[in-house]
Amino acid sequence: MLFKGEKKISGKVILYSCLFVVLIFSLFSLYQFSHHKEISKATQSDKQTTQKFAIYNPKASIKNYEFINNKNGIVVEWDYDRNELKESKKLESPEWIRANSDYLVRIRKRLRSDTAMKDMKKDEYYYLDVFDLTPKVPVKHELNLWKTLTDYLDKDDFKILSTLSIIQKKENEDYIIIKIEQSNRTKFLSINLRTLKVKGEETEESLSVQNNAVLALSQSNDYKAGVLLWDNQFVKNDDYSGDIQLKNTNFSAYQLFSKKDSVAYRLMSSENGQLTNGSELLEVSNEFLKPGESVFDDAYLPAKWSTKGVDTKIANYDELMRYYNNKMVYYLD
Repeated sequence: MLFKGEKKISGKVILYSCLFVVLIFSLFSLYQFSHHKEISKATQSDKQTTQKFAIYNPKASIKNYEFINNKNGIVVEWDYDRNELKESKKLESPEWIRANSDYLVRIRKRLRSDTAMKDMKKDEYYYLDVFDLTPKVPVKHELNLWKTLTDYLDKDDFKILSTLSIIQKKENEDYIIIKIEQSNRTKFLSINLRTLKVKGEETEESLSVQNNAVLALSQSNDYKAGVLLWDNQFVKNDDYSGDIQLKNTNFSAYQLFSKKDSVAYRLMSSENGQLTNGSELLEVSNEFLKPGESVFDDAYLPAKWSTKGVDTKIANYDELMRYYNNKMVYYLD
């Protein structure tokens, strides 16, 4: 029965309404399925990438930088390739930087093992990203180290093992030293950072750097301000609060260092086999401690580098030079 003013709803209207609801529901379900599938594919792709490689360093350029302590240190803000950063992040591969006041070299690898070999696969690589720091705006050059060594060594098999920590300056030219294995024998090759060409093989004796006691010095607690000195770089951790000496000595560099993708580095000056800025490097280290603290508060020489043959407490630079046994021949990653 209909009341006055009411209209009878036809069966067709009800049918079309139901079909419309079913259509909307089907389209929504299809979208949900497709969206979930895309997420699953992306997740699976990321998982396959991280499982495929043992080491993966993403591409990066210098976004901003500032020298500190009379060019004995540098703060760099990196601009990473976001896609590669996302792919590589789960591996947390260490980054190796070699630097002096003229050049900063970033070793960039994507490898299935710890070493690069002549028979690498096409999706693997080993680059040296060479940044010339002498112009006001750093100039970046990419050196395909694997290809360079393949061409230089011709048909011989080889493995790239590591790099020396110190860029060596000889006759006003800067060289990075590459440690390789060839025919079951360890070799050292020098690469000119200006020409990006292999100069030749170096003897182990010729690579010895004198006055390198600072490289042998250790600290029992070097994470007190939320900053770790690792290799030759100062890396922030989650405990970093900004309470470091750099804030008081160089505020603009401190602001730069406090940014998310910023890292600081010691700039080692080596000329004709001599490390010429050892004490200055320790002053750079002080910048990343809490105000009033010093690297010598808990510094010691490990037994193998001490003339005493045991771990030796070091209170100042003079003691470091007195007890260091000069047995560290070279410094590798």
